[in-house]
Amino acid sequence: MAKEKKNFYEKAHALLAKLVLRLFRVRVFGRENLPAEGGYLYCSNHICLLDPVLIAAAAITQVHFMAKKELFKVPLLSSLIRILGAYPIDRSGADVGAVRHSIELLKEKKSIGVFIQGHRQKGTPLRETKPKNGVALIALRSGSPIIPVCIKMKKDRYVLFRRVNIIFGSPMSCGVESEEGQGKGEYAQIAGQVFSEICRLEDEFHG
Repeated sequence: MAKEKKNFYEKAHALLAKLVLRLFRVRVFGRENLPAEGGYLYCSNHICLLDPVLIAAAAITQVHFMAKKELFKVPLLSSLIRILGAYPIDRSGADVGAVRHSIELLKEKKSIGVFIQGHRQKGTPLRETKPKNGVALIALRSGSPIIPVCIKMKKDRYVLFRRVNIIFGSPMSCGVESEEGQGKGEYAQIAGQVFSEICRLEDEFHG
């Protein structure tokens, strides 16, 4: 059988991922939990703008991230996040289009990345933040497993040359949403469970 050719992202990842992890002093834990294929929802806490780049470098397969639409207007940064497979979301309200696109990507067996707090929480302890329900809605409607991800930095703040730890947890299954749909209460419950697992990863990591 002929070997499948790598796409541009795969080639770039093979060349640059280790360099990025070394440059930003990233240590990766839980690699055994990383899937060798797509169709997973990576759900992480959010500390700094670099988070999507660092998670993408640490992951095995491509992870498509939601990014606020304003970032797509920034020169150079816009090109970088597009290469990473990012797609825009309007955070001023409920962006149905971005949610629909996320579900479509997952059903195409592509992985996406979502930040459970919705936006950056620089300098704020993880447990003092609150999860958003969007991750549960997307997971239920796509039927995709969730991979909890904890980004851990000293004082919950990124500083140049400070060690960054990325911990991948075991996949979590949320099932598939019924035809009748789910209420906000169930979305909140599932989002809370995922958030609790991310917090557990932080608590149990002592590296």
